[in-house]
Amino acid sequence: MSLRKRIQALEEGHDKPAEDSRVAEALRQIREQALHANRCLSQHEPPLFEVAADGAVTCAADGKPVTDAAQIFAERCWWAEMDRGHPGLRYDREGQALYTLAGELALSRTYVHLAHLMGDQRMRDWEADGAQRLP
Repeated sequence: MSLRKRIQALEEGHDKPAEDSRVAEALRQIREQALHANRCLSQHEPPLFEVAADGAVTCAADGKPVTDAAQIFAERCWWAEMDRGHPGLRYDREGQALYTLAGELALSRTYVHLAHLMGDQRMRDWEADGAQRLP
């Protein structure tokens, strides 16, 4: 084996443990955030997430796998909007997404755009859509 091939083999073997440790750290963060999200719920609310014995995290409502830490927040927002009836937003059931009345993505099971989800334009759209202003 040439020196070049030996160096290449060593470098390839060296990268894999670093990648494995990054993946393990990402999964640990997902588990911690999911457990924290469950602890933040009131005692009357069912848990949002389930953590399996192997560490895999899923959405308790439908078993959807949680594969990214940002998805924890998106799932929390998603189920809150589903409970509220998502006023001022249009629901795409097939795409599992909520859009502003102007057609901009506000929320999906993996993505949150806070300005579209909670901004002044949503309130104006909601009111224009026939909602009454709260006292």
